[in-house]
Amino acid sequence: DSAQLLRDLHRALSTNDRELADRTLHSLKGAAANIGLTALAGLAEEGRAHPLDADVTQDIAREMARIDRSVRSVA
Repeated sequence: DSAQLLRDLHRALSTNDRELADRTLHSLKGAAANIGLTALAGLAEEGRAHPLDADVTQDIAREMARIDRSVRSVA
């Protein structure tokens, strides 16, 4: 679930765990791409290129929040 992926990403950042960051970003990228969320998939790919970058993590969190708001507005 997306909330768990974001928690894992923050945990990877706080513990400097590159392996967890890469695994989490890989999962996020695939899930996002499978349902057409290309901006989020692109951010996840950027995160894999720059592991443990706090700015990228914040960008991912913002994009996930934007998607969540959009989904809730049509539900």
